[in-house]
Amino acid sequence: MTRLPAAPLRVLYSFPDTIGAAGIGTTAWNQATGLAGLGHEVHVYATAAARDVPGAAEVVTTLTVAGRRIPHLAVGRARAYRRHDELVARALRHGPGSFDVVHCWPRATVQTAAAARETGVVSVREAPNTHTGYAYERVAEETARLGLPQPEGHSHTDDAEPLALEEREYAATDLVAVPSEFSLRTFVERGVPAERLGLHQYG
Repeated sequence: MTRLPAAPLRVLYSFPDTIGAAGIGTTAWNQATGLAGLGHEVHVYATAAARDVPGAAEVVTTLTVAGRRIPHLAVGRARAYRRHDELVARALRHGPGSFDVVHCWPRATVQTAAAARETGVVSVREAPNTHTGYAYERVAEETARLGLPQPEGHSHTDDAEPLALEEREYAATDLVAVPSEFSLRTFVERGVPAERLGLHQYG
């Protein structure tokens, strides 16, 4: 793994949704502003921004044309995430030596992580939950126990394609950031080396 220099770090913070929006958008906003508040140079790439990111060196929106936001559903979620991933990877390759670390979120990591490796940038992939395979198994067990069908299209209903993508993302990055000891254990149990897991917390 590439070694990080002493702080302050030059961070490319990649979030493939609306930073500052409710839910994970607020988590991402707090992470980005927190990094900036600690004195790091933070460059935010998000598909859109619901509010300013205080202290950020720049905020680049990747799903905006002529100043107008294009909703994910207008182009398809998977395509929107791939496009964001492509643009962040391009930014890394365009400015080699400009960043020390890139922080990625799910569904927009593979191309970015490859570009990071090529340019000597450390890549971190946010894992806001347990290992997805573990979540699939527990939901399947509980719905079966209750005699209920699994909800169609739910993020934790067994689906081989997104799980395969997530596992490629886990493998592609230098570090997977997990929010609890319990979550960390679910990754170790599924073969992710403990030294590639970074424990942090929300809130």
